[in-house]
Amino acid sequence: GKAAFYESSVERITIPSEVISIGKYAFFGCEKLQQVEFAKDSKLEVIEKSSFEKTSIEEIIIPPDVVKIGKYAFSDCQNLQQIEFAKNSKLQLIEKFAFHRTSIESIIIPSEVIKIEEGAFKWCPLSQEIEFAKDSKLQIIENEVFQYTIIDSITIPSSVMRIGDSAFDSCENLQIIEFTENSKLQTIGEDVFYLAPIESLSIPSELI
Repeated sequence: GKAAFYESSVERITIPSEVISIGKYAFFGCEKLQQVEFAKDSKLEVIEKSSFEKTSIEEIIIPPDVVKIGKYAFSDCQNLQQIEFAKNSKLQLIEKFAFHRTSIESIIIPSEVIKIEEGAFKWCPLSQEIEFAKDSKLQIIENEVFQYTIIDSITIPSSVMRIGDSAFDSCENLQIIEFTENSKLQTIGEDVFYLAPIESLSIPSELI
């Protein structure tokens, strides 16, 4: 439940299979928490706001039934370098600043994700790769989602209809941006690629 282990000294925890929700601030500020494991047959569906914010976890594997990762869920987990999603992940929503200021170097966004909200990966290195599942259903990349990352290339799924303001602002290594065939992109916001040293860009036909 809410704030269950708030700022406690827990160092490691295994979440039982029958848990379906981790409440707001459940492990917030647990600075000694380094390891979080979920039972193999986990039924977890929701990771709420700030659940693991400001912990010391280094990696996390998100169970397949999780449909939402809440606001600031893993924000300021500065030791967090690796996040994995199950191949059959049902994740649909990554909320605001969910992984803000972590040390994630690469990520594969599951196919069922429809929306990535504001600042979700802001200030993450993402120096190796951002990849979207081949059958991605992503429709919206909100404001500042990848701002201040050091990615050098990205391929936007054809299903994306809107890229919000400053989504790739100050990505000073970003040289290659590709849109897949039959792109449905309609809107590119303000300052989306500000300060990005783009070498070439092909604008999708649906853009209005």
